[in-house]
Amino acid sequence: MAGTYDGTNVQLYIDGAAVGAPVPYSGAISAMSPHGFLAFGSEDGRAAFPNCIGTRYFNGLLDEISLYHRALSAAEIQAIYYAGSLGKCSPAVSPAIISQSPSQVVLLGNPATFSVTASGSTPLSYFWSRNSALIPDATNSFYILPNAQLSDSGSEFSCLVTNAYGIAFSTNVSLKVIDTISNDLCSGAVVITGYSYTNAQSTFNASSYGDPVPDCIAGFGNGVWYQFTPPVDGQMVVDTFGSDFDTGLAVYTGSCGALTEVACNDDAGGGVTSQVMVPATAGATYYLLAGGYG
Repeated sequence: MAGTYDGTNVQLYIDGAAVGAPVPYSGAISAMSPHGFLAFGSEDGRAAFPNCIGTRYFNGLLDEISLYHRALSAAEIQAIYYAGSLGKCSPAVSPAIISQSPSQVVLLGNPATFSVTASGSTPLSYFWSRNSALIPDATNSFYILPNAQLSDSGSEFSCLVTNAYGIAFSTNVSLKVIDTISNDLCSGAVVITGYSYTNAQSTFNASSYGDPVPDCIAGFGNGVWYQFTPPVDGQMVVDTFGSDFDTGLAVYTGSCGALTEVACNDDAGGGVTSQVMVPATAGATYYLLAGGYG
């Protein structure tokens, strides 16, 4: 059973269905005594029948009584009725970790972000730890270390999620901070925007951290990354002509962390420089890895 009053009409519902038409009504629904109280299934709180206190009541069971600050719609009341034995109250569920961010590799001075996604009865509370020590005020579903330093490298981060019914721990993930050039990592690839592009940079401070090993260059290392998305189909030509050291080139499709090699070259440019020619598809993203041999 349900009843609504929207300030204009009163409507009764039984088994999720409206009983009759809405009845116009205005003003207070029921006068309350100065020290009265709200009562369900009883008139003890009313001033109209002060001599009936304790005698006029519903002799039965009431379950999941609710009072709303607004009139529910007919659809909302019907949905509550059809919930059946599930009722309006969600079952108590302890938290569980659904997913979390992996270990992070960031450049010196860049932010590192860790996050978790958890399920369970709300509200959920989050508590982040670093090397098993709680991080002050780190109580969101994510944690951002804004300015990663070399001293942060090797730290492990985890999150404890709690609610009224239990706890859940994420697994530890690590942070590696590297001091190198900005496009040393695939995620920092220099984006090439024009058909013709030339760049000169030293790879002396580049690392090979996280880089795939091109299958045609066994001694490849110290690579740097570029990214190009052609607007039209055509042939893409990439070379290291003019370099003063033994170079290697590789071209990949996919995404950082899930790359597929489509071309590789060591010394086809003559001498110790490299060149690759790849049929390129409009809209596809190509990752170019240029580095040294030996």
